Amino acid sequence: RHSALSDATGGLVKDAGGCGGWQVRAAPAGKAPPPGHYFQREVRGTPMSATFVANGRDAIVLGINQQLVQRIGARPFVFCGVVGPLPMDAALAQGVERAVRALAAEFELRGLGSLDFMHDGDAFAVLEVNPRPPASVALYRNQRPIAAHLRACREGVLPERAPQALTHGTEIVFARQPLRLGSAAARELAAQLQCHDLPRAGSVFAAGDPLCSVSAQGGSAEDVVAQLAGRRDAVLNRLER
Repeated sequence: RHSALSDATGGLVKDAGGCGGWQVRAAPAGKAPPPGHYFQREVRGTPMSATFVANGRDAIVLGINQQLVQRIGARPFVFCGVVGPLPMDAALAQGVERAVRALAAEFELRGLGSLDFMHDGDAFAVLEVNPRPPASVALYRNQRPIAAHLRACREGVLPERAPQALTHGTEIVFARQPLRLGSAAARELAAQLQCHDLPRAGSVFAAGDPLCSVSAQGGSAEDVVAQLAGRRDAVLNRLER
C-alpha cells in the first residue's frame, strides 16, 4: 500500500526499484512511504520462488525453489542464494502454478520470470512476480532456460517439462570483515570448480560486501544447503587467514 500505516507492527517498506532484499526495512507508523516505495505486510513462512517461462498468454513452471535469506548489518532480509527444484505437495504445486499462469496472462508476461511466495504449512502467500530472468535460472541448465526464454519471447512457444534428478543450489558469499584479496588467494578461488563470480586480485571488500558465489548439487535440499554452507565457510576461512 502507499498510504500511512496506523500500526506498523509486522509492516515492511520496500523500494520498488530495489532487488535482492537489500532495500527491505521495518515500516514506520504514521508516515506514508517515500516516493518510489510501498508498504507490505510481513508474512510467516519459508521464503520460496517458482521459476517460470511465459509467452504473454500462459506460463509453465520449471520448478519450485527455496530462497536463502540472511541478515547483514541493519538489513534483515538479504537474498543470499537459492536451492531447487524441490519436491512439493501436489495441491500446493498446482496452486502455485495457477497463480503463475494467472499473473502471466493478466500482465502479458514473456520469457523467464519468478514468483516469490511464502510457504507456511499447507498454504502459500504470493509476495510478488519478477518479470525478468531470476537468479534461480542457474539451477535449471538442463532445461536450456535461455533458449526457452528466447523461443517464448519470439515465437510464443512454451517449453516441455523436463524433470531433474538432482537438486542444485547457489549461494552468495559475503565478507564477514574488511579484507583485501591477495594474488595467491585469488588463484586458489579460481581453481575451485564450485566457486563462481570471482573477484580480481587486489580487490578490497568491506564487511557485508559480496565476495563470490558457490554452488552445489545433491539428492535433497538439506544435502545441498549443507554443502553450500561448508563451501561458503571454506572460502571465508581461507580469505580471512
